[in-house]
Amino acid sequence: LQNSAGVTELELQNIEGDDITKTLIEGLENNSMITSLLLGDFDLHNEGSKALKQVLLKNKTLRRMILCDCISSIEIAEVVAEGLQNSAGVTELELQNIEGDDITKTLIEGLENNSMITSLLLGDFDLHNEGSKALKQVLLKNKTLRRMKRR
Repeated sequence: LQNSAGVTELELQNIEGDDITKTLIEGLENNSMITSLLLGDFDLHNEGSKALKQVLLKNKTLRRMILCDCISSIEIAEVVAEGLQNSAGVTELELQNIEGDDITKTLIEGLENNSMITSLLLGDFDLHNEGSKALKQVLLKNKTLRRMKRR
């Protein structure tokens, strides 16, 4: 993945094991071709979430990211949110099938001071009391977010 010559869109789904997830995601850190990434239907786990954070912080080519049913704990959400705060390239973010108000709140808080994301799609996930409050703060403070859609 680090040196893929023509692949611009990548979907990683149903991956089992933290080591495999970590290895695949680490391959994207310095990739200069992939512009769209879908991570779906598996748990990022501890090491996978840390690898994703590094991709978010370092990869300047990745523009679109979809996280679908891959964040199962507050600890994983915190690591991903840290990467979202200072994302180097992602301008479009789609969050789907995220369960738990605390996880939703944490991920959305990661966007509050983000200066890259212009488009946010929220699909099929828990947006309750704390998540709603966090979203309100993002909408009030984030200066770059231009488009938001809730499915």
